[in-house]
Amino acid sequence: MKADSGRPVGKKNVYKKESQLSLVWKRFLKNKTAVVGLVVLICLILIALSADLIRDYNRDCIFQNPKERLQGPSSAHWFGTDMFGRDLFARVIFGARNSLSIGFSAITLALCIGSVIGSVAGYYGGRIDNVLMRAMDIVLAIPDLLLAIILVAVLGASAGNLVLALAIAEVPRTARVVRSTVMSLRDSEYVEAAIACGTRDKRIIFKHILPNAIGPIIVQSTLGLANAILNVAFLSFIGLGVPSPAPEWGTILSENRQYMRNSPYLMYFPGIAIIISVLSLNLIGDGLRDAVDPKLKN
Repeated sequence: MKADSGRPVGKKNVYKKESQLSLVWKRFLKNKTAVVGLVVLICLILIALSADLIRDYNRDCIFQNPKERLQGPSSAHWFGTDMFGRDLFARVIFGARNSLSIGFSAITLALCIGSVIGSVAGYYGGRIDNVLMRAMDIVLAIPDLLLAIILVAVLGASAGNLVLALAIAEVPRTARVVRSTVMSLRDSEYVEAAIACGTRDKRIIFKHILPNAIGPIIVQSTLGLANAILNVAFLSFIGLGVPSPAPEWGTILSENRQYMRNSPYLMYFPGIAIIISVLSLNLIGDGLRDAVDPKLKN
């Protein structure tokens, strides 16, 4: 039997509710500059991952060939060669692998530690919140770059220590973002329902609260990644980052700064790589911030 409208009786219209993630993604795609930043970042990541297919690491990036030192950009050497005759293009693209991998690793570690600290502080509040946040305030009182310099100087210059130092410097910011978001969600109806059902606190935090706080966390991580790449370059520039001859953008700048007057291309290409990567991440972060909370958009 059919109703007067012609639709079968006993069947209800099913409306598929659009997920929050889908809504954020659609808002993000409307931001053209953010999309450009995402495309640029993806290109940088693809170049870094396929560097071995583009240039040979040992022959072009590490091997010293004094006969070809300080040659300008040409068809043989797209970005020219450095003071040791190494192909600058090869060093820049392999340097992208080191810079991005260290930055991503540091932010991932900071995200894991900061999310735990922030969620525990925000969910329980009271004395636990005071103790954890005062500890974060102590770390925040030290400029993140200075803290990273101290830690790397104590632990020694290596990629692993650099990741650890940058992660520790970024943890307080991530913890504060997570704490504020958790505090705004802990009194939600679904959290109260989970508590009434006897759900463990650990499950409530990681199953119900943190997934709904993922937006601000991703925004903070994206902006933190841009800052981490800058700090990696700076620490490598002063000799506390990736040890030479391994390529890293800051290391390349440091090695060639004495030749910048006669061979400025040695500074241009790694410097442009840093600018492009940081700018793309900032554009993505701004786009995500507006997509997560459109009210913040000017």
